[in-house]
Amino acid sequence: METPLNIYINKKNTVKKIFLYTLGFLFFVACFLLGIYFFPDDWKVVIMPVCAITMAVSVVAYIREYNRKTPVVAVDHGGIEVFEKMFDGFGRVLWADITGFRELALNGKDRRLILFVRNPERYIGNLDGAKKRNRFLKASGQNSNGLLWIDMSRIAYDHGAFKKMLGDHIKK
Repeated sequence: METPLNIYINKKNTVKKIFLYTLGFLFFVACFLLGIYFFPDDWKVVIMPVCAITMAVSVVAYIREYNRKTPVVAVDHGGIEVFEKMFDGFGRVLWADITGFRELALNGKDRRLILFVRNPERYIGNLDGAKKRNRFLKASGQNSNGLLWIDMSRIAYDHGAFKKMLGDHIKK
Protein backbone atom coordinates (compact mmCIF):
# COMPACT_ATOMS: atom_id res chain seq x y z
CA MET A 1 0.00 0.00 0.00
CA GLU A 2 1.30 3.42 -0.96
CA THR A 3 1.88 5.93 1.83
CA PRO A 4 0.13 9.27 1.41
CA LEU A 5 2.24 12.12 0.09
CA ASN A 6 1.66 15.49 1.73
CA ILE A 7 3.05 18.44 -0.20
CA TYR A 8 3.64 21.64 1.74
CA ILE A 9 4.10 25.29 0.86
CA ASN A 10 7.28 26.34 -0.94
CA LYS A 11 8.92 28.30 1.87
CA LYS A 12 11.71 29.67 -0.34
CA ASN A 13 9.28 31.46 -2.69
CA THR A 14 7.20 32.65 0.25
CA VAL A 15 10.26 34.21 1.91
CA LYS A 16 11.06 36.02 -1.36
CA LYS A 17 7.53 37.42 -1.50
CA ILE A 18 7.67 38.50 2.16
CA PHE A 19 10.94 40.31 1.46
CA LEU A 20 9.67 42.03 -1.69
CA TYR A 21 6.37 43.14 -0.17
CA THR A 22 8.21 44.41 2.92
CA LEU A 23 10.45 46.48 0.66
CA GLY A 24 7.34 47.78 -1.10
CA PHE A 25 5.79 48.69 2.23
CA LEU A 26 8.90 50.57 3.32
CA PHE A 27 9.10 52.33 -0.05
CA PHE A 28 5.54 53.62 0.15
CA VAL A 29 5.96 54.69 3.78
CA ALA A 30 9.13 56.59 2.84
CA CYS A 31 7.40 58.18 -0.17
CA PHE A 32 4.54 59.28 2.06
CA LEU A 33 6.81 60.77 4.71
CA LEU A 34 8.98 62.55 2.17
CA GLY A 35 5.92 63.61 0.20
CA ILE A 36 4.18 65.30 3.12
CA TYR A 37 7.41 67.10 3.96
CA PHE A 38 8.30 68.32 0.47
CA PHE A 39 4.86 68.41 -1.22
CA PRO A 40 2.25 68.96 1.51
CA ASP A 41 -0.44 70.12 -0.92
CA ASP A 42 -0.02 67.34 -3.50
CA TRP A 43 -3.01 64.97 -3.64
CA LYS A 44 -0.79 62.07 -4.79
CA VAL A 45 0.71 61.86 -1.30
CA VAL A 46 -2.64 60.50 -0.07
CA ILE A 47 -2.26 57.42 -2.30
CA MET A 48 0.96 56.34 -0.58
CA PRO A 49 -0.61 55.21 2.73
CA VAL A 50 -3.18 53.18 0.80
CA CYS A 51 -0.38 51.45 -1.11
CA ALA A 52 1.59 50.92 2.12
CA ILE A 53 -1.44 49.34 3.80
CA THR A 54 -1.96 47.07 0.80
CA MET A 55 1.68 45.96 1.00
CA ALA A 56 1.40 45.42 4.77
CA VAL A 57 -1.68 43.23 4.34
CA SER A 58 0.19 41.19 1.71
CA VAL A 59 3.16 40.77 4.06
CA VAL A 60 0.87 39.49 6.81
CA ALA A 61 -0.84 37.09 4.38
CA TYR A 62 2.49 35.66 3.22
CA ILE A 63 3.75 35.33 6.81
CA ARG A 64 0.60 33.35 7.61
CA GLU A 65 1.24 31.20 4.54
CA TYR A 66 4.86 30.66 5.61
CA ASN A 67 3.70 29.45 9.04
CA ARG A 68 1.05 27.15 7.57
CA LYS A 69 1.20 23.69 9.15
CA THR A 70 -1.23 21.88 6.87
CA PRO A 71 -0.20 20.58 3.45
CA VAL A 72 -1.29 22.30 0.25
CA VAL A 73 -1.89 19.00 -1.53
CA ALA A 74 -2.27 15.41 -0.34
CA VAL A 75 -1.92 12.53 -2.77
CA ASP A 76 -2.60 8.88 -1.97
CA HIS A 77 -3.71 5.69 -3.72
CA GLY A 78 -7.35 6.81 -3.65
CA GLY A 79 -7.12 10.34 -4.97
CA ILE A 80 -5.92 13.87 -4.49
CA GLU A 81 -7.02 16.56 -2.07
CA VAL A 82 -6.17 20.26 -2.31
CA PHE A 83 -6.35 22.11 1.01
CA GLU A 84 -7.36 25.56 -0.18
CA LYS A 85 -10.39 27.57 0.87
CA MET A 86 -11.86 27.40 -2.63
CA PHE A 87 -11.98 23.56 -2.48
CA ASP A 88 -13.09 23.07 1.16
CA GLY A 89 -16.21 21.08 0.41
CA PHE A 90 -14.67 18.71 -2.14
CA GLY A 91 -12.68 16.38 0.08
CA ARG A 92 -10.64 13.83 -1.80
CA VAL A 93 -11.15 13.76 -5.57
CA LEU A 94 -10.94 10.14 -6.69
CA TRP A 95 -8.47 9.08 -9.38
CA ALA A 96 -11.30 7.25 -11.15
CA ASP A 97 -13.09 10.59 -11.62
CA ILE A 98 -10.08 12.52 -12.94
CA THR A 99 -9.90 12.53 -16.73
CA GLY A 100 -6.70 14.53 -17.15
CA PHE A 101 -4.78 17.65 -16.37
CA ARG A 102 -3.25 20.55 -18.20
CA GLU A 103 -0.51 22.99 -17.34
CA LEU A 104 -1.38 26.63 -17.86
CA ALA A 105 1.32 29.30 -18.16
CA LEU A 106 0.66 32.34 -16.03
CA ASN A 107 2.97 35.34 -15.97
CA GLY A 108 6.70 34.74 -16.28
CA LYS A 109 7.80 31.37 -14.91
CA ASP A 110 4.60 30.70 -12.94
CA ARG A 111 2.55 27.69 -13.93
CA ARG A 112 -0.83 26.38 -12.83
CA LEU A 113 -1.85 22.74 -13.02
CA ILE A 114 -5.55 22.27 -13.77
CA LEU A 115 -7.28 18.94 -13.13
CA PHE A 116 -10.43 17.89 -14.98
CA VAL A 117 -13.02 15.35 -13.82
CA ARG A 118 -15.84 13.38 -15.44
CA ASN A 119 -18.60 14.52 -13.10
CA PRO A 120 -17.71 17.90 -11.57
CA GLU A 121 -21.28 18.47 -10.34
CA ARG A 122 -20.75 15.64 -7.83
CA TYR A 123 -18.04 17.70 -6.12
CA ILE A 124 -19.48 21.16 -6.75
CA GLY A 125 -22.72 20.05 -5.09
CA ASN A 126 -20.77 19.53 -1.84
CA LEU A 127 -19.98 23.24 -1.58
CA ASP A 128 -21.99 25.06 1.09
CA GLY A 129 -24.31 27.75 -0.23
CA ALA A 130 -25.14 29.15 -3.63
CA LYS A 131 -22.77 32.10 -3.17
CA LYS A 132 -19.76 29.82 -2.65
CA ARG A 133 -20.80 27.63 -5.61
CA ASN A 134 -21.17 30.67 -7.88
CA ARG A 135 -17.78 32.01 -6.77
CA PHE A 136 -16.24 28.61 -7.49
CA LEU A 137 -17.90 28.35 -10.92
CA LYS A 138 -16.59 31.80 -11.84
CA ALA A 139 -13.06 30.88 -10.73
CA SER A 140 -13.34 27.53 -12.51
CA GLY A 141 -14.29 29.33 -15.73
CA GLN A 142 -11.13 31.40 -15.40
CA ASN A 143 -9.17 28.15 -15.01
CA SER A 144 -10.35 26.31 -18.14
CA ASN A 145 -13.38 24.89 -16.30
CA GLY A 146 -11.19 22.58 -14.25
CA LEU A 147 -12.32 21.24 -10.89
CA LEU A 148 -8.98 21.72 -9.13
CA TRP A 149 -6.03 23.99 -9.84
CA ILE A 150 -2.67 24.14 -8.16
CA ASP A 151 -0.23 27.02 -8.47
CA MET A 152 3.01 25.14 -8.97
CA SER A 153 5.17 27.92 -7.51
CA ARG A 154 3.40 27.42 -4.17
CA ILE A 155 4.29 23.76 -3.69
CA ALA A 156 7.60 22.44 -2.40
CA TYR A 157 7.89 19.42 -4.69
CA ASP A 158 9.66 18.72 -7.96
CA HIS A 159 7.20 19.88 -10.62
CA GLY A 160 8.20 17.30 -13.22
CA ALA A 161 7.91 14.44 -10.72
CA PHE A 162 4.56 15.77 -9.53
CA LYS A 163 3.13 15.87 -13.06
CA LYS A 164 4.51 12.38 -13.78
CA MET A 165 2.93 11.05 -10.58
CA LEU A 166 -0.42 12.59 -11.50
CA GLY A 167 -0.22 11.14 -15.00
CA ASP A 168 0.61 7.69 -13.61
CA HIS A 169 -2.33 7.76 -11.18
CA ILE A 170 -4.76 8.96 -13.83
CA LYS A 171 -3.73 6.19 -16.28
CA LYS A 172 -4.45 3.41 -13.75
